[in-house]
Amino acid sequence: MNTLKGEKISDLEFCALDLETTGTNPVFHRIVEIGMIRFTMGGEEDKYETLVNPEMDIPEKVEAIHGISDGMVASQPVIADLLHDVETFMRGSILVVHNPDFDLSFLAGAFRSNNRPLPRMLALDTVRLARYAYPDILNHKLDTLCGYLNIPLSHHRALSDAGGAMGIFKRVMRDLDPRALWRLSHLLKFHGELVKPRLPRRKSASLYYSSNFVMGKRVHIRYCDSEGKVTERDILPREFVRFGNTNYLVAFCYLRNNERYFSTKGILEIG
Repeated sequence: MNTLKGEKISDLEFCALDLETTGTNPVFHRIVEIGMIRFTMGGEEDKYETLVNPEMDIPEKVEAIHGISDGMVASQPVIADLLHDVETFMRGSILVVHNPDFDLSFLAGAFRSNNRPLPRMLALDTVRLARYAYPDILNHKLDTLCGYLNIPLSHHRALSDAGGAMGIFKRVMRDLDPRALWRLSHLLKFHGELVKPRLPRRKSASLYYSSNFVMGKRVHIRYCDSEGKVTERDILPREFVRFGNTNYLVAFCYLRNNERYFSTKGILEIG
């Protein structure tokens, strides 16, 4: 990181990133589209775009936002089959993301739930940059900023939104550093440190759950998900974690055949 801080912005490689998802909570929801643009201050180098089968239904209210339907993703690859390509594409770059806490938490969750090492993901937040560069505009949403700066945007699809983030970043840099002399350290003085993925924290189980779950031992549960749907399934408990204000049991789910996060409040019956 200290080596990066000394690099000139004009010498660095960046990767604009945007995800579309089935919802806002990375514990329960899944990625449905990934868009990335590899670039330098001199121009674009490469693009990556793919739909993702989330292995769950896309709620109608979310489909209305990004326009991605269950039918569009049914025959697409699952995230486990895409993580290698995603990691390879962004390797060696600084990510440029509009509100990176959201996107990085989903990506990090995908790597973790598929038992893959978490790659280096360090991001510049275009929301922070825009607030500093353009403090007087109405708000700093992606579509507002792109309209204000005359950056083309076909909103709420991943590659287009990644392009919007890239355009905002480049414009901020031209306005703040017109002679292109800055090093990354200059930018971080008002941005703050590069954003890292936020993962759930490990947590000790309550007496009730510690007495009813043995880590690594298969157990049957009755569970109510965030949409109110009740199912029964066998799981293999792994650990308890906390994300935000909610406690979860991380477990391999035999019904879905992958690792899932179960809100402890949603576990209705055990055994």
